[in-house]
Amino acid sequence: MWSKTHQKTFTGINKDDIWRLWTDINNWSTWHDDLEYCRLNGSFAVGNHFMLKPKGMRAVKITITAVNKGKSFTDCTNFWGAKMFDT
Repeated sequence: MWSKTHQKTFTGINKDDIWRLWTDINNWSTWHDDLEYCRLNGSFAVGNHFMLKPKGMRAVKITITAVNKGKSFTDCTNFWGAKMFDT
């Protein structure tokens, strides 16, 4: 199994503003050029899912598996024979 991590630090940004952007899944495609759309089914809560459609690819169903409000969230995409978690 492999793991990949990316981190970048910015200053002068309000963490509440970042949290609002991250949890506004329906608008991810406005600032992600490689996405056709993202559609959250229900509220931003554990157990709910969203459909993420990259440009030129099939949409995938992603389930929210953990929410640490204001700090982080984890989601899971199920593929044939594999699961991908993203925090």
